Amino acid sequence: MASYNPKLRDKKYNNWVKAQLAVLFTKEGVEPFVCNEIKQFQLKCLHDICYVNELPSGTCCSSCCTENLVKCPTNRICNVSYGKCTYHRNVTTRYNSSGCPNKICHNLKTEIQNAHRYYGPSYKNSDATQWCSNFWEVAKCFMPPDGYKDRSSATETDFNGIISVILNHKDFHGKVHEDLNKKINIFEKVREIGRKVRHSSTLEVEDSDLHHYFQLLQQMLSDPGYLVTDTHAQNAKKKLIQVIKQF
Repeated sequence: MASYNPKLRDKKYNNWVKAQLAVLFTKEGVEPFVCNEIKQFQLKCLHDICYVNELPSGTCCSSCCTENLVKCPTNRICNVSYGKCTYHRNVTTRYNSSGCPNKICHNLKTEIQNAHRYYGPSYKNSDATQWCSNFWEVAKCFMPPDGYKDRSSATETDFNGIISVILNHKDFHGKVHEDLNKKINIFEKVREIGRKVRHSSTLEVEDSDLHHYFQLLQQMLSDPGYLVTDTHAQNAKKKLIQVIKQF
């Protein structure tokens, strides 16, 4: 254990620990905001689909898997090599052009597609059989295309995934003051902080970088569109201040 003591006393390592905690607390601060918005999106889509198709309120489907809904081939999802698709594995999971028997899933897929800022949902992250029952399976369509398939809740999802939902779902544009249409915005900046801290090869952060990280994280949590008055976000901001004072 003695051999680890120098690292534990190292200032830059302690800065990295602070940065990790700051990212964790910030994630906890925005999770409820993201969950609420995606859940409302899911419920509205299902309500509208039932209304337009004259279906009984609350009609759902759990029989259409994601592969049934994605055409073969589809860019970034369906990889075809040597004439054989590696995504549509067998007959039962192939694309069903006739549509969902309950008229739910193909319509919900269209809503998800239209809600994505770049019209490129990460369908292979998501289990469409749960689109009606678990709103987080819908949320995963707005995350990066790899690494989130087994994340069934916001708690299990990392900071990058949470912030990606805000950046990629159009509805959040009306919920925050920041202009999410700009390539460089505060949410993109804090997502990059999460990446840098998580993938640090040295587990070290300079004082100046740490100070900059805290400034940006607090700025995001103070976005005047919604987060500045959100209890969870402001509690997270208080935790950040405490982290700065410790170690």
